[in-house]
Amino acid sequence: MCDDPVLLARTIRRYLTYTSDWDENSVIRSLAFMKPGQLDFNPRMFMYGGLAIYPVGGLIGAASAVGLLPRRPDAEHFLGHPESMARLYMAGRIWILGLVVLGIGLMHWSARQGHPAEVALLATLLYAMSTPVHAWLNLLKPHLPAAGLGFFAYGLCAQAISCSRRSRLWWAAAVCAMAASLVPTVGLTLIVPLVACFLFKEPAGEVSAAAPPSREPWRVRAVLLGQVLLVYAAVFVVMNPYFLLDFRGLRAEAGVHAGTYFGGPSLEVVVAMLRFQLLNAVPLPLVLLAICGIGARQTAPLLLTLALPAANLAWASLMFAGLADPVLVRFTLPSLPFICLLAAQGYRRLEGRLRLVGVPLLLWGVLRCLAMDLYYQTDRVTASGPASSELQAGRWIQANIVPPAPVGFSEDVVPRMLPPMDVARLRLRCVAPDPAPQTSLPDWYITSTEHRVPPGYELAARFLDQRWPVTIHTSFYKARDALDTDLHSHRIYLINHGMGHPLQLHQIPAYIYRRSGVAGGDRSTGRSGLTPLPVDRQIQDPAPRRVRVARPGASPGPSRAPSATSIRIPSSFFSLPSATSNLVPSFLSLPSATSNEAPPLPW
Repeated sequence: MCDDPVLLARTIRRYLTYTSDWDENSVIRSLAFMKPGQLDFNPRMFMYGGLAIYPVGGLIGAASAVGLLPRRPDAEHFLGHPESMARLYMAGRIWILGLVVLGIGLMHWSARQGHPAEVALLATLLYAMSTPVHAWLNLLKPHLPAAGLGFFAYGLCAQAISCSRRSRLWWAAAVCAMAASLVPTVGLTLIVPLVACFLFKEPAGEVSAAAPPSREPWRVRAVLLGQVLLVYAAVFVVMNPYFLLDFRGLRAEAGVHAGTYFGGPSLEVVVAMLRFQLLNAVPLPLVLLAICGIGARQTAPLLLTLALPAANLAWASLMFAGLADPVLVRFTLPSLPFICLLAAQGYRRLEGRLRLVGVPLLLWGVLRCLAMDLYYQTDRVTASGPASSELQAGRWIQANIVPPAPVGFSEDVVPRMLPPMDVARLRLRCVAPDPAPQTSLPDWYITSTEHRVPPGYELAARFLDQRWPVTIHTSFYKARDALDTDLHSHRIYLINHGMGHPLQLHQIPAYIYRRSGVAGGDRSTGRSGLTPLPVDRQIQDPAPRRVRVARPGASPGPSRAPSATSIRIPSSFFSLPSATSNLVPSFLSLPSATSNEAPPLPW
């Protein structure tokens, strides 16, 4: 890598501008490609909608106006001041956090429209302590607020049916369009107001005499359907105009996603979705309570309550194609508020008949959720300090691997896959986990999962978050059919009791392997696998380095080609702790990219 200055510069830029989540950088990159002076607001990315992108840009503009960000930031500023890059992510995370909190508040109101007060309160509490909420609470990922808006639409529809108010159906359609403007795949929430149109009845005395009474109900429903679809389309187009203006880009991206996810229907696919996604996010006791709650009495029509979760889980089964990837839970999140509501109903139903069954199920489910919440909160806090696994791994590498030692890796060189290291001096090589027999292997191999290692290596050091009582350990399962293999290669334990696979890792595990016969390294992992080893040799760079970054669309050329921009890389980047790790708190921690071949930012 260090033989190619353009590749080296892009690698350093990724360490300083990406986070450890694959999707967060998508919003920042989307804003970077816009040209407001030319009235070009095309996000050039369609997996998130305008409501997840444009408000973040507004918050970044507000931060610039009050001096929290430079008014005209450039590449050299962000590379020299990673804390400014962190503030870009902070703007987006604050926006998402506010929407999540708003969704939790609206859930209680929505549940009250068709259910008793105690059921609504318990459902809201179960949702607030659910595992996905705490796993993604502070990330720039709009799936959680989209799920909250979907349930708000359900409350509006329940009120429309109980009070015979057409306007509530129009508002519900607008809210569904807003949910789809966060994550377009959540547009499936439109099924809630559509079902409500068939359940809606005009109040007595308002039936028009212009049509025969036998035809009037169908005419009313047809008009309602047209109004709901019109409101939904209008609000969505206003918030996402480039879904029409750049239809070619939308179609191209949809083709990529279709090739990644979708598969044919089968019972095996449904079972895989329930096992790897749903039951990994919602404890089995709460799922059992939800099944019991399906038959409970409620004011809102049961069809309205079951429409969205049934459609969402069926669609997710087709979309995942049996992939054993916990992170895909985000696509089932629209069902989460409804599952919590049904679980609350199930507990209320069993409380009067089978108290000895209902109470243990509820306590078991709540304790499991609290244990997972404890893991995610401690993991998030530890990730921002010097005891984080990636910083410990970086210190170990600096102390034990002497440049220019050849180091292998299997994934993209981003913070999610590799701990901070001197990428300008180590000889980095991409090596497949199953290389050809004649392939010459590097002396060292670094990966984020213990299950993807070429033959001929022995473990030299391992860095995991193992803080009792909630710890993370290597899973016995070899993640072959997971998109994010590190998530499925680890398992969360509560006092040696398996709790499931993590939905998010704020601290990235690191496994450092040494080729058999190569001297150096220490097989010890230290206390809890995270105690730093003494750094007896600091790798310092006496002066800032100057590398050349190709502009978008420019082909790599000679070092003095006019199509390149000179950027100064601060020498602090080449020493530990990494600039991306210790400069910011956990809420801003720059823990990665969305694509291996992502186009560069226009800096």
